[in-house]
Amino acid sequence: MKTPLKLGTQGSDKPILHSLLKTLQAAGFYVSTVDNGDGPVKVRTLGAALEEILAVDDSVVTFAHAGESRTFWLRVVRGNAPDETVNDFVCRNTPTGLKFTHTIETWSDAQAPHDA
Repeated sequence: MKTPLKLGTQGSDKPILHSLLKTLQAAGFYVSTVDNGDGPVKVRTLGAALEEILAVDDSVVTFAHAGESRTFWLRVVRGNAPDETVNDFVCRNTPTGLKFTHTIETWSDAQAPHDA
């Protein structure tokens, strides 16, 4: 059984957020911007995205996907339980939108505490 990532202090959010971004990247979603309250900042690497997200407690991250003209977004709230790190996200009834939703929900479910 997979052991969920533990959340102790906000400093331990980095592995959780890295896992989230890598999971979305593997599904074809690439970080485009991070808005940490001062307006969107374009990011080109996963490391740059993590740096912007980790700078604040609450941020909105946008993602691009090949073949999709609109971006997708999710809201990250640090300090929550790992399965509640993604506070909100866009839901679209398109094949790519449903894939985005499914990827986030599957990732979040894997972070949830499991009874032994």
